[in-house]
Amino acid sequence: MSLRATLTQAVDSAFGAAGDLVRLGSFVSKSGADYDPITDTYTPAVTTPNVRMIRTTVKAKEMEASAAQIEDSKFLVPAKDIENIDANAQDYLIYNGGKYNIINVDLVPGGSLWIFFTRKA
Repeated sequence: MSLRATLTQAVDSAFGAAGDLVRLGSFVSKSGADYDPITDTYTPAVTTPNVRMIRTTVKAKEMEASAAQIEDSKFLVPAKDIENIDANAQDYLIYNGGKYNIINVDLVPGGSLWIFFTRKA
């Protein structure tokens, strides 16, 4: 088994063990989409539903290293839930009915877990 497969399996196990901390949401990718300045939207956006995510707080150390603020949120998302998409700061998450704009993206080594720093829209 490759390192990537081992890490992906470990992330799946961790999300399974996290129980009620895991919620389903949607990932919306605007990457490469056309921008309409009249409606302030990108079309067509690609929406990936049923994405597992864990919402956490941003730590002070993480705020120093990025544009994150105290009221921002950090989301952990298994990479296999949004495969074949190169996430970036144009994208956003839908979580518990709210829109969270991605302000910073990190893919952990091995490519098994996305870390999204977000700001509620």
